[in-house]
Amino acid sequence: MVRDMVVWIESIAVKDLGPIREHTFDLGRFNLLYGHNETGKTFLVEFLLRSLFRKSSEWKYRDLSGQGKVIVRGLKDEPLDFTPDERHKLEDYWEESGLGLPTNMAHLLVVKGGELALAESMAGIDRNVLKTVLSSEVLLDQILGRISKTIQDSQIEEGVILGSNRGEIKNLGDVKEKQERIEILFDRVDEHYSHGLLRSLEIREQAVSDAIEEQKKAKRYEAYRFHARKEELHVERDKLDDDDVETLGQGIRDYRRLAKEFERKQDELKDLADAARDYDWIAHAVTVWQSMHLEKVGGPHWTLLILGVLGILGGFGAGLLQYLIPGVIAFVLGGLLTAYYVWKLHDLAQAAPESEERVNIQSEYSERFGEPLTNLAALQAKEKSLHADYVRVEDLTDGIKDLQGDLDRYHSEIDGLFVSLQGSMVIEDHWEEAFATIKKQCKKLDDDMHDLDVKLGGLNVEESDYVLEKVITSFNADKLSAFEKELHQIDGGIKEASKDLESLKQSICDETSDDISEGWSAILEHLRDHRSEVAREYRELTAEIIAKIGVVAVLDEIKEQEDEKIQSGLQEEAVLQTLELVTGSYSGLQMTGGKLLVSGKFGNYAMDQLSTGAKEQILLALRMGFSTRLTGGKPLFLILDDAFQYSDWDRREKLVEKAVDLAKDGWQITYLSMDDHIRDLFDKAGTKNFKGDYKFHSID
Repeated sequence: MVRDMVVWIESIAVKDLGPIREHTFDLGRFNLLYGHNETGKTFLVEFLLRSLFRKSSEWKYRDLSGQGKVIVRGLKDEPLDFTPDERHKLEDYWEESGLGLPTNMAHLLVVKGGELALAESMAGIDRNVLKTVLSSEVLLDQILGRISKTIQDSQIEEGVILGSNRGEIKNLGDVKEKQERIEILFDRVDEHYSHGLLRSLEIREQAVSDAIEEQKKAKRYEAYRFHARKEELHVERDKLDDDDVETLGQGIRDYRRLAKEFERKQDELKDLADAARDYDWIAHAVTVWQSMHLEKVGGPHWTLLILGVLGILGGFGAGLLQYLIPGVIAFVLGGLLTAYYVWKLHDLAQAAPESEERVNIQSEYSERFGEPLTNLAALQAKEKSLHADYVRVEDLTDGIKDLQGDLDRYHSEIDGLFVSLQGSMVIEDHWEEAFATIKKQCKKLDDDMHDLDVKLGGLNVEESDYVLEKVITSFNADKLSAFEKELHQIDGGIKEASKDLESLKQSICDETSDDISEGWSAILEHLRDHRSEVAREYRELTAEIIAKIGVVAVLDEIKEQEDEKIQSGLQEEAVLQTLELVTGSYSGLQMTGGKLLVSGKFGNYAMDQLSTGAKEQILLALRMGFSTRLTGGKPLFLILDDAFQYSDWDRREKLVEKAVDLAKDGWQITYLSMDDHIRDLFDKAGTKNFKGDYKFHSID
């Protein structure tokens, strides 16, 4: 707090606050806020309470839906803003100063209609009221109120808590008895259970159970390994697709079949190659023979020449002999025969070149076929016999070409399948060997997966129960069976040994609330937990009782000093100066018999002996005195919400005069009223005494 400055409200700005739409109230030293009934005065007062004071929640408010802020100067170097939602209030700044605060600062600085009194009764200012503002006894009473009468009447002697057997003391005794009962149970357990046959059987049972669990865990891990290996094999097997394998095998077989057919046709074509060439020659030879008319032309027989000559001679002789007709006939016939013979010789001479070509054909024919050629008919017969071979050669040539395409296609497909199935191509000579290897690999993978299925079936472990982390223990079905058999025998022994300890077990279960069917290990664990809990409860309860007894003792010592603090507070200069300033008649205060007395010129007076006006002045003085005491004697602000409305007209004038005196002494006075008479009194006093430092605001 800035100690050289008074704490005043600089301005109030609100919007949509009840009937007040929007208004800013700039305040001075002396202020009057006037408005008729239902114009928002009460809303404004409640807004101030909520904005400024921490304990304002003790007032009964209506719902405030408006917005706004209150600006206060004098707390810091710069003015501070306060709103209903702001966490920091006026009291927080005075706490920072180390001066301390009363329970409710709002009750001191804000007076709502006719509530000048600090207590409900005008004469009720007693020790209980004064200790609220002059001492910390209210806080002490609150602390003691939380401590039971039993504890307040208890004490500690030589480390032992002494008090009536009720409340917390009785609870502590009950807990102590429970501790002792539990310890007795543990003694019985040590005597009859911990060192007996049952305990040794249980220890062995635990060891065997652990071994069984290890074997089961190993089995689940082995099942996982088999499953994982099977998945790996599945991946490998899926790469060897059955359809691809079958296609590869069929492809190889088809290729080999086509290759044999190709080879056969090539051999056949090779055998017919000479015939094809001979056919081309002989076809040409037939064409030449026919076009050149190479059929052999025979020469005239020599007899024709002899007969012709004889005919001519005979005709010539018959003519000489005068046989004219016969002679002419003989001569003509002889001439014709001779002419025919000569003509034939001429034709034979003309056909000499063609005869050479025919000789060449006959010679080539004889060389090709090893037999002589006599005529065209023989040549044509040979052509006909070679024509079928020629056609066959053409068919073979076309077939070989088609087969070559098929073989190339099959070869490419086979290479691709080998790459797909085993990752690389295979030399053609090794196809069958590689295919057989793939078939063996497929069978081995199928057999291995079948074996794993059999093993997994034998383990009978659900996939959800697999153990994925490596287990050191190796699974052994015989060991697991032996352990399970031993565990069964141990269980029988435990049942027999437990019969002798049923009473002890029931006592423990009564303490732990366990079912009798629970195992010994479980109920003993619960008993240990129960002992720890009871011990903790005993320690905490003991500590709480001791602490409370100590607090009561300290508070009793402090309370003895509270009356002195109250008396001291009533004598502080800030309170007495304010009392004298406000009343003009009284200058002293004291507490006697729990009642407040005021001192005047002619003696001391109890509050119930004073007039109403005097009481009001004293009560107003006490409010202001207590406030200035708490702020180091510095003036504050006082908000009066029609505080004088129930006073008669004469008293109103005097109260207004007192308000003027307070303002002149440094206090900021803000009066809110709907009373026309009080309005006039304040307006007149403000205008007369404070001029520009007087602010009048109409709320209408």
